[in-house]
Amino acid sequence: MGFFFDQEGNFATITLWRQLLWPYFISHLESLIMPNNLSSDSPTLPWFFNLYNEAQGLKRELTAGINTRIFAGDNVMLSVVRIDPNTEGTLHSHPEEQWGLVLEGECVRIQDGQDVPAKAGNFWCTRGGVEHSVRTGDQACVVLDIFSPPREEYKNAGAGYGDSDADTDAS
Repeated sequence: MGFFFDQEGNFATITLWRQLLWPYFISHLESLIMPNNLSSDSPTLPWFFNLYNEAQGLKRELTAGINTRIFAGDNVMLSVVRIDPNTEGTLHSHPEEQWGLVLEGECVRIQDGQDVPAKAGNFWCTRGGVEHSVRTGDQACVVLDIFSPPREEYKNAGAGYGDSDADTDAS
C-alpha cells in the first residue's frame, strides 16, 4: 500500500488519494490524453488507429442518438459507440459475445432484467443470446464495444443494427 502526506502532514493511504484525485482525473480525462494534432502525430498505417480520430473506422448510425465507428478484424471487432444525452436503445440480443467498456460519461447498462449504473472505467460481458440495451441521462457516453466473432451486419458502413428487426439497437 502506498502512502503520502495529507495537508496537515499526516500519513494518508493511497486509497484516500484515489478518493480525492481520481474523480478529477476521470472528469478531465479527454483533455489530459487527447492529442492536439492527430494528423501530424499519428502514423497512417492500415493497422494503426486513434480513438479520437473521427475520420477512422466504418461509420454507422445505429439509431437516433447512437452512432458508432467500427474496426473489424478476422476474429474480433471493436466499436466506438457515442451515445447522446437522454437516449435509450432497444432491448435486443445477438449470437456474438460482447464486452463493453465505458470510456467517457455515464450510462445505465440494461442486461438480464437489471438496470446497472455505469461510469468511465466500468465494463461488462454479455454472452451471445442475452438481451441487453443501454440508456443515458443528462450526460453523453462513449462505450467501447468488443465483439467476438465480428458481427457480419456491422462490417459495412450505413445505418441500423443489422438485417433483422430484432437486431436494431446498440451497446
